[in-house]
Amino acid sequence: MSTTKAIQAVGAPFIKFQDRDKIEYFQNGKIYFKSLAYYRQRERETGDDTVGDVFEAMFHVNNGFLCIPEIGVFKKLDDALIHSCFANHYAFCMLSLFEDKPEFKFTNEQKEKILGFGDSALLITNRSEFLHRVAMALGREKIEGAHGFVNYYDEASDNSDYWFSILRSGPQNIAFSKRKRYSYQQEYRLLIKPPTTETDHFELDIGNIADISTILTADQALNAIALCQGSV
Repeated sequence: MSTTKAIQAVGAPFIKFQDRDKIEYFQNGKIYFKSLAYYRQRERETGDDTVGDVFEAMFHVNNGFLCIPEIGVFKKLDDALIHSCFANHYAFCMLSLFEDKPEFKFTNEQKEKILGFGDSALLITNRSEFLHRVAMALGREKIEGAHGFVNYYDEASDNSDYWFSILRSGPQNIAFSKRKRYSYQQEYRLLIKPPTTETDHFELDIGNIADISTILTADQALNAIALCQGSV
């Protein structure tokens, strides 16, 4: 990083910010998926809207109507959240750099807010290999999964582009949508269908990834300059 030698990366890196013990656990190959219901409950019960989010995998409608003629439902919706079929899926979240930007620096907002996630960071230096190992582990466990960037939308208005993106990409896209207040997180999400578990989390073992990752302090990661040529 800025105070160390350059770190070579293949593709745009992923970065996970957490406390040191959890980062070491992750580097040892354990991916800790949490139920999206957990994040909704966290904001409702604690007021934490940094990690928690009552909108997770919910359809948000500012002003509209719910009409189901078959059962005689006709209801006005004002700032309503509608439960989706993906509301209880499990997710693992990372920050992702963008491959189409020649240079990247964290903003002051990101430096301030992301430090709240933990004192350490895991820099994944081979994006495609990491995703390959995740896919192989999910295959062994016979668990359905998806991955991709989170899209950020303005919850203050009903946005037709947002609704069309869900219709175009399928309802699963609702689990990859968050309010724009979270855009500083630049989130890349791993999503899995609820496995057979009675807990609010699921651990997937992909094997040690020390060969494609580097542990840094959160401060080192946040004060880095990332170059598209492959050095960070």
